[in-house]
Amino acid sequence: MKVKVNKFRSIGQIGVELPDGLTAVLGPNGTGKTNFAQAIIWALIGNAYYIASGKRVPVADLVKTGETSCSVKLDLSDFYVERFRDNGSGRLETDLATHKFDSREKEQALQEKIGIESIRDKQTQLSRSLYLNPNSSTLLAMTPDQRARHLLSLFQGAILEEIRAHFESEHRQTSAQIKAIEEMGLPEAIEKDTENLRVEIAGLNERLINVPHYRLEPSLLQQKNQQEKERDRYVGRIAEIEKQLVALGSPSEERIKELQDLVKDKPHYRELDNQQAYLDILAKRRQAFTDESLAVYQEKSDEIVNLLSKFHLLKETVFEVNGDEAMLQKLEQTKVLKEQECSRISQQKAAALVCPSCNADLMLHAGVLKTFDLAPLDEALAVYETELFELGQNLAAVQQSLLCQNLEKTIKEKEEAFAKLRTEYDEKQKYNEESISILEALIKEAIEAKPFYEELDKLQTIFTEATRLKAELNSCQNSLANTKASLAATEFDLTVLESHKEDFRKLENLEAELKAIEKENEIIQKARKLLDKKKTLEQKKPAIEWIVKHGLPGLVSRVILPRVTSLRHEINRVFDVLETPYKIDFEPLLNSDGMLAGVKTRCYSNMRWTSYDDIGSMAQQNLFRLAAILGERNLYGSKFKNIDDLLILDDPFSATYGDLAQALGRGIRKLLTGTVLVLTGYEHAAEFLYPDQVFETNMSSGETSLRLL
Repeated sequence: MKVKVNKFRSIGQIGVELPDGLTAVLGPNGTGKTNFAQAIIWALIGNAYYIASGKRVPVADLVKTGETSCSVKLDLSDFYVERFRDNGSGRLETDLATHKFDSREKEQALQEKIGIESIRDKQTQLSRSLYLNPNSSTLLAMTPDQRARHLLSLFQGAILEEIRAHFESEHRQTSAQIKAIEEMGLPEAIEKDTENLRVEIAGLNERLINVPHYRLEPSLLQQKNQQEKERDRYVGRIAEIEKQLVALGSPSEERIKELQDLVKDKPHYRELDNQQAYLDILAKRRQAFTDESLAVYQEKSDEIVNLLSKFHLLKETVFEVNGDEAMLQKLEQTKVLKEQECSRISQQKAAALVCPSCNADLMLHAGVLKTFDLAPLDEALAVYETELFELGQNLAAVQQSLLCQNLEKTIKEKEEAFAKLRTEYDEKQKYNEESISILEALIKEAIEAKPFYEELDKLQTIFTEATRLKAELNSCQNSLANTKASLAATEFDLTVLESHKEDFRKLENLEAELKAIEKENEIIQKARKLLDKKKTLEQKKPAIEWIVKHGLPGLVSRVILPRVTSLRHEINRVFDVLETPYKIDFEPLLNSDGMLAGVKTRCYSNMRWTSYDDIGSMAQQNLFRLAAILGERNLYGSKFKNIDDLLILDDPFSATYGDLAQALGRGIRKLLTGTVLVLTGYEHAAEFLYPDQVFETNMSSGETSLRLL
C-alpha cells in the first residue's frame, strides 16, 4: 500500500510505501504519529478519531494550520482512494465509480468495496478490526448482556434471532389472519357468468376496429378545417404560378441551343476588361524590353569596338614574331643565364683589384695596377651586355605577340556572347508579339460574340425561372391532390364516425358492466382463497408454536456455545504466544427460553482468577485488552473487506515496560500477518519487534516529518 499525505493536521507532505510485513513508526509523543494513522483512516471512511475519547476530529482541524486544503491518497492492491478537503468542502476520488462527477456514487462504491455499508458505529468497528489502541473498547470492558450481543454479531448469531423473529411474526400473522377471516363472515356467493358480455364486446370491437372513436370527432373536425385551408392555399398558388409563366413567355430551347453553339469556342465578353488589361501590360513590357535590349546592344557593341581598336593598334606595333608560351619561357630562361654570367664576370673584375693575401685595395697603388690586365674581362662583359639587350628586345616582342593573341580570343568570345544574346532577344520578342496577337484576336472575337452572349444570358434567365416555376407548379399540384385525398378521407371518417356513435356508447357501457362484474368475482375469489388459507393456517399453527418454544434453544447449544469456547481458546493462545501466565475464561448465561442472555468473564492474573476491572496493573490491563482484540481478530478476521490484511496498532506499549513489553513485541511479530503498522513512542520497541522497515517521526516548527531509518 502506498500512502501520500499532504497538509493533513500536523503533516506537511509525506509519501511512503507500506509493504506486506511489519512497519514501525517511532517517535516521542506529540510528533504526529497518530496524525499519520488518522490520515489513513480518514481516507478510507471519511472520519478521523481521537484515541482517548473516540470522538471525531472536527472537520476544521483536518487541514494543517495556515493552509486551506489537505488530501490523502491510498494506492491499494486493486483500487485507489484519494480524499480532499478544500475551502470547507470535501471530495472523494476513486477508480471504483463509473461516473466521474458523481460524488455519491463514489462514496457508495468505496463503502461497498471495504464493507462499511452495514456498520452503524464506524469508530467501534475500527477499534475491533483495523485501528487498535490502548483505548479501544474490548469485550472485557462490556457488561455480560453487551458481551452476548457482541459475540452473537461475531458468530452470525443474528441469523438465529432472525429465525426466531420470523417464526414469532409468522405465528402472530397466522393468528391475526384467522381471526380476520372469521370476523369477515364471507358469503358463499357464486361467481357471475361473463361469457355473453365478452362475446358481445368482442363483436363490437371487431366491427369498430377501423372506425375512429367518437371522442376523436373534435380533432377530426379541426383536421378537416386545416386541410380545407391547405387546399385553398395550393389552389391560389397554382393560379399565381400560371400567371407568371404566361408573363415570362415561352423561351425557345432551339434558339438557346443555337446561341450556345455560336459562342461555344468564343471568349466570353465578361472577360474583355481582364484581357485588355493584360494586353496593355504586354505592350508596356514589350516597349520596356525593347528599350532595355537596345541599351544592352549598344553597351556590348561599344565594348567590342573598343576591343577591336585596341587589337588593331597593338597589331601594328607587333614584330613578325611567332610568339607562343614556350618561346616566351625559353627567352626568359636565357635572359636569366646571361644576367648570371654578367654578374660572375663583374665579380671576377672586382676580385682582380684586391690583394689575394691581405685584401688590400690595389687601386690605391698605381704601380700595382699596371701589373693586372683587365681588358679581357671588359670585352667579355660588353659582349654579354649586348646579348642581354637583344634578348630583352626579343622577349618584349614575344610578350606583345601573346597579348595580341589573347585580345583576339577575347573579341571572338564577346562576339559569340553578343550573337547568343541577340538570339534570345529575338525569341522573347517573338513570343511577346505572338501573345499580343493572340490577345488581340481573342478581344476581337469576344467583342463580336457579345450580342450573342447577352441574348443567351437573357434567355437562360427566363428559362431557369420558368423551369423553377414549372417545378413548383408540379409540386403544388401533387400537394393539392394529396390534400384533397386526405380531406376526402377525413370527411369519410367523420361520416363513418357519425353513424357509429351509438355503437361506441354501447361498447363503453358493456365494458363498464364487465369490469364491475369482474370486480365482484375477484372479491368472491379472494374470499374463497382466504377461507382456504384459514384451513392451512389452522393446520400450520401448532407446528410454528412448537418451533418457537422448543427449536431455537437447541440451535444455541449446538452453534453459539462452541463458538464462545473457540474464542476463549484463541485468546489464551495469544497469551501462550506472548509467553505470559495470563488466561481468560467465559461463562455463558442462558435465559428461560434457552437463548444466550449474557457472557461473564474471568481473568487469570497474579496467580489468581479475578475480574478485568480488578487487575491492578495498567500494563496488565493493556495486555489483556490487546490479547482479546487480537484473538477476536485472528479467529473471525476483520469486518472490512479487501483491506482485511491491514492493521494499525497505535501505541500498543502504553504503560507497558520490561518483560511485558518484550513479550508483547514478540507476540505482535508472531501473531500478525499482512500489512501491519505499529506506531509507538517506546524507544526500545524496534529491539524486539524486528520490523521490516522503521520510520522516525520528528516535529519541527509545528510540522511532522517522516524519515526512513
